[in-house]
Amino acid sequence: MQEARGTARALRDEVSQLKTGQERLSDQAPPVDSMLDALDGAIEMMSALEVPSGPALGHGKDRRTRIDIAALLFEIAPNAKIAIEPGAGTEVFGVELELRRVLALLIKQSGSDTNASCAIDVRRDSEWVIVSLALGPEGMSTRDLEHRWLNRMATRHGGRVELTGNVTRLYLPADTSSGQQEILQLRKELEQAQQLGAVYARELAEAFAVSGEVPPSVIPESRHASDPPLRVLSSTATAVLRVLRSTTDGLRQDAAKSAKILGDQHDLTLALNTRLLGYGELVSDLERIARVSRDEPQRIVDLSQLLREVLDSADGRARRSNTTLSLDCEASLRVTTRPQILSLLVRSVVDQAIASTPKAGQVDIKAVVRMLEGATHVTIHVVDGGPIVPDGTHEALLLGHADPSAIGRPGALAWTTAGAAAATLGVSVEVGASPNHRSEVRLILPQSSN
Repeated sequence: MQEARGTARALRDEVSQLKTGQERLSDQAPPVDSMLDALDGAIEMMSALEVPSGPALGHGKDRRTRIDIAALLFEIAPNAKIAIEPGAGTEVFGVELELRRVLALLIKQSGSDTNASCAIDVRRDSEWVIVSLALGPEGMSTRDLEHRWLNRMATRHGGRVELTGNVTRLYLPADTSSGQQEILQLRKELEQAQQLGAVYARELAEAFAVSGEVPPSVIPESRHASDPPLRVLSSTATAVLRVLRSTTDGLRQDAAKSAKILGDQHDLTLALNTRLLGYGELVSDLERIARVSRDEPQRIVDLSQLLREVLDSADGRARRSNTTLSLDCEASLRVTTRPQILSLLVRSVVDQAIASTPKAGQVDIKAVVRMLEGATHVTIHVVDGGPIVPDGTHEALLLGHADPSAIGRPGALAWTTAGAAAATLGVSVEVGASPNHRSEVRLILPQSSN
């Protein structure tokens, strides 16, 4: 090692003599790049002599890659006392061979060789990995030459070298994990999707609002299938679907990417899947609205069969919230109506009942025949476990003028859809409490419903 140091000093002297000779031969100073290249070559030769022999460096060592500075220091100076901040991360992006030379020179400046004991501090400070090491007496004598080279190499890697008192600090930009970048991007896209969904919900509620409706306690007059509320509802649903489908597809891809990077049980993955489920249900609701034909003719319908089909279609949503659906309807009960619009009406009422019922609750649907004002009517009762709707508020809910979540009942779109469909069919909607004091929505159809 003494011979190696003697050779290194001789090389330094030769470089100094070469520089002096060039200055004497020419009145013009040599280019800075040439001087730095000569210095770089000299340091490279010194490093070849002073860095201890280790594993052979392959051809890939001159490529830029992710390198753990702490691990590299343990390899270069196995006997050094290295202080590391746990959990902070000490990875950088650079050329391993060049970083080996830089770290070996820092260790030499402490007055120790790479096999001797020295104190090195490695820590992460925000976007930087900082290597701190105290200068020794031997390092002070050659500090100017080596400090210039260290600055050049640090700048090449996007960092810098600071000399404070007797301590040299090497700053290298920390390598940000690609997984962390993906998490930040997914969080940003999730926030954008949430904001977009809130905007859509407000626009739908405003678009579906129609003033001047007949109070639902009185059976409205017969209306044509091109009733304005249903026309606005169907047209708006069709337009929103075009945009919302692409948003939902993007959210589905984000959820799959998050599961692949973070795992199925990570908080972000679970949040994305929950959000995706909500958007999926909204898309299904809008598709159901858009499919309704405004020119559907009237025909005789088996009400019991129609109700069973509606409950079968809502079974998936009910099972996700562990809600039980029960049906009580006479097998021979028939009405004359428009079946698609009636199915939309019943499904909307059932959906808001499922959303309002606590988990492991029950929603009961019952159809009975009764006399009202001397005429025969069919009443469909939908009883759920949610809060009872206060008197005088259901009209605003059906018209989209009120927020149902303010009274503890979600499903603003379901209420607005039910209001438009009921107005089209001439169906009266009543809300209140059932005989056993549960929340109840009653749909009153003329037995010859138009």
